[in-house]
Amino acid sequence: MKEQKLKRGILCLYAVILVQVGMGVYTLWATVNAYISVNKILSENPELNLPSFGYGAISGSIICSVLMIVLTYYVIKDLKQKKTWAWVGALVVLLFSAPSFALPASIIGLISLLDEEVRNDFIADLQKAI
Repeated sequence: MKEQKLKRGILCLYAVILVQVGMGVYTLWATVNAYISVNKILSENPELNLPSFGYGAISGSIICSVLMIVLTYYVIKDLKQKKTWAWVGALVVLLFSAPSFALPASIIGLISLLDEEVRNDFIADLQKAI
């Protein structure tokens, strides 16, 4: 039963990755559209005298999305090997993903990973390390 709940938590982390990819693509699309629109307005109205829209927002959105996806991938990889840090990392990823479209997967994943059997297994490993 404990293994099944751990697998369910891992599946929820995969769902979170899919949502993160979708959100990253949408963020990139929206940022590029904003970049094009603002620069078009500024070129048509030079009297506005506003600073141009830079590449910082585009690169920032890409970097945040990629970092979260890579972090989640390594958490899943080590959670399959039952490493304690990955269990803590999975909880953090699921909590950070909760206020997004990944809410259902985050809740199911948190319930699965915080189940008493699963939790006690990882906490016992934590206490051994201390």
